[in-house]
Amino acid sequence: INLDNEMSYYKQSDNIADLLSSKLSQIISSLVLSSRSDAVPLIIWCINNSKEKKIREQMFNCLFNIAKKPDETLRSAILTGLFWLVHQSGWHQENVEEEILPHLLEQINVKYFEKKILVGDCISILGIHVGEAIRSSLLVSLCLQLLEVKNSDVIRAGMRSLSTLVNYISDGDKISKIHGIIQSDTEIDTEALQDMKKIILPPILIWQTETDEIWANVISLMEKIEEYVPADEALSNNDTFHVDNALRSKESMMENISLMEDIMPFAIYKVIKTCPKVKTDNNAVYKQPKKLEEMFGEEFGILYKNFCDYVSPEWFKKWIDYEKLSRLLTRMIKLFSNVQPSNFPVLRKYSKLLSRIVELSGTHFSSNNLFKILQIELDPRKITPYSIIIHSYFSQETEDESTNIAMSIMKDFLKKSDIDIENRALNAIMKLVCEDNMQKEFLGCLYQFLKDPDPEMRISFNQCLSSLMEIDLSHDKEIVPKMIIPAVLSLSLDMEIEVQISSVKPLVTLFSLEYLEFEVRKVNKNRSFNVYLHKAK
Repeated sequence: INLDNEMSYYKQSDNIADLLSSKLSQIISSLVLSSRSDAVPLIIWCINNSKEKKIREQMFNCLFNIAKKPDETLRSAILTGLFWLVHQSGWHQENVEEEILPHLLEQINVKYFEKKILVGDCISILGIHVGEAIRSSLLVSLCLQLLEVKNSDVIRAGMRSLSTLVNYISDGDKISKIHGIIQSDTEIDTEALQDMKKIILPPILIWQTETDEIWANVISLMEKIEEYVPADEALSNNDTFHVDNALRSKESMMENISLMEDIMPFAIYKVIKTCPKVKTDNNAVYKQPKKLEEMFGEEFGILYKNFCDYVSPEWFKKWIDYEKLSRLLTRMIKLFSNVQPSNFPVLRKYSKLLSRIVELSGTHFSSNNLFKILQIELDPRKITPYSIIIHSYFSQETEDESTNIAMSIMKDFLKKSDIDIENRALNAIMKLVCEDNMQKEFLGCLYQFLKDPDPEMRISFNQCLSSLMEIDLSHDKEIVPKMIIPAVLSLSLDMEIEVQISSVKPLVTLFSLEYLEFEVRKVNKNRSFNVYLHKAK
C-alpha cells in the first residue's frame, strides 16, 4: 500500500475498511495458497465495517474466489467468518438474501468439487438467516442439486445441509418431497447412503411422528419388502437375467428392512405418545426402552409409564396408532412365514427387525401385549415365524422375562410339531443363536427340558443338542465337554427307552467333532458311557 497515494482516499472516506478493501484483492493474489486462509478474517472484517454495498460486493467476490479449489482449511476459515458475520447486529435477513446468496448460485455452477462442497456447507450456516420461502425453495433446490453430483464429498455436504434445513421447514409437502427424493436416489454409493440415513432421516422422521406420515412411510416400506420373491432354487446359474433380477430383489429387500429398523423407534414412540391418558394410583415402576429414552429425553419416562398403565388391563380400549402397530406386526408374521429356514441371510435380517421391535417396546409391553399380538398369527406348520420370535425374545440383553417367553414359545412349538418340522426349526434357531455367540446361554436355558416330566421334551432336547453340534463350535470348544457331553450322558441313562434311543444321534454327532478327539476318548473311559453304549446296541 502506497501511503502517499492512498491517504487522500482514506481522508475522504474516513473508513480504514474501505482503504483496506481496495487493496486486499491484490495482496491476496500474491499470497501462496496455504497462507490465504489467514486473510479471510480481514475480508470478513472489511465486509462488516464497510458502509458501501459496492465495496462489500467486491469483498464477497474476493472471499468466494480466494482460490479455485479451496481446501478444507480454507473452507473452514470461510465458514467461520460467515458464521461470525451473519450473527453481527448490523446483518439482517435482507443482507443475507441480497448479498450472500447470489454468490452461492454462482459457485454451485463452478466445475470444481471443492467449490460445490463450500456451497453445501454455507447453506447449513445461512439456512436460518433467510426467509421461509427462500429456505424451503431455493436452498432446498441447491441441496438437491448437490446430491446429483458424482462425488461423495459433495453429496455429503448436500446431505448435511438438508438435515439442517428440514428442522426449520414447516411445509409438510416440501418435507415429504425431500423424503421421497432421498428414498428414490439409487445413484448414491453405499457409504454415502449410510451417511444419508444417519444425517437426514432422523429429523425427517421426527417431523413425521407429529403427523400420520410416519405410518405412510412404514406401510410404503412394508409393501416394498413384501414384493421380494425368493429365487427359485432350481434356477440355473447360466440364466443370468433371472439370477441378476433375484439378486437385485434380495438386495433391495434387505436395504428396505434396514430402513424399517431405522423407522421403528419413531413409529413405536408415536404409539406411546398418542396413548390416551389414564388416571391411576398404580406405583409400578417399568423399565424403559433404553434407546427411546436416549432419543426422546426425560419426558419419555412419563409417557411410557402412562402407556404401560393404560395397556396393563386385559381389556383396554385400543387407539388408532396401536391398531396400526398391531396390523403391521400381523403382516410381518405372515411375511416371515414365506421365507425358507435354509435362506439364512433373509431369516437373520427378519429376526434382527423383530428383535429391534421387542427391544423398543420395553419389557412390560413386549412380554404381555406384543407377545399376544404375535401369537395370534402363529401356525405350528410354519417354521420361520417360531424361529424368528424365539430368537428375537432370547436375544434381548439381560432380560429374564424375555428369555422365559422364548423358552415358553419353544416348548409350545416342540410339543405341536412333527419331527421333520422340529428338526428344521431347531437348525434355524441354533444357527441364529450361534451367529450372535449366545450358544452357551441358550443351552443353559434349554437344560430345563432335561428335567421335564414329559419324555417328548427330553427327546426334543436331544434334537437341540444335535442341531447345536452341527454348527461349527470350534471357537467355543469348552461348551461341548462342560455342557453337551454331560447332557448326552444323562439322557442316555433316562428311564424311558425312547429318550435313550434319541440320544444316539447327538452321540454320533459328538464323534464327528474332530477337534474333540481327546474329550471323546476321555468320556469313553467313563463307566456310564460304557453302559450307554451297551444300551444303544
